[in-house]
Amino acid sequence: MGYFYYLYQKKTPTLENILPDFKMTADELYDEFEGEETEADRKYNGKVLSVSGKVVRIDKVEEYTTVSLGAKNALAYGVNCSFNSNITNLSVGDSLVLKGQYIGFLTDVLLNNCTIEWSK
Repeated sequence: MGYFYYLYQKKTPTLENILPDFKMTADELYDEFEGEETEADRKYNGKVLSVSGKVVRIDKVEEYTTVSLGAKNALAYGVNCSFNSNITNLSVGDSLVLKGQYIGFLTDVLLNNCTIEWSK
């Protein structure tokens, strides 16, 4: 039980000082998954991505925030980026560059442990 408690309480290391493995726009990233999902999943699995785009949705649950960047060909949003903290300085329509670790693709590309590299 002690080990499981340790894992539950363990803080996820930040990606702030990690260089991204790939840089692209939300449109470019989403389109790779639309074209060849299996190949894109293999290419980005566990990699740190830097993604630029416009904020189309912000969800906050307790101390966590998820920011969605729009992709023109997406059915829903395009790229969902989960933060390990409550982000208060963003609004829908802002342009920004996010950095996060790729964890999967459902109807959107999913990034975790995100940080903001640049916002306007």
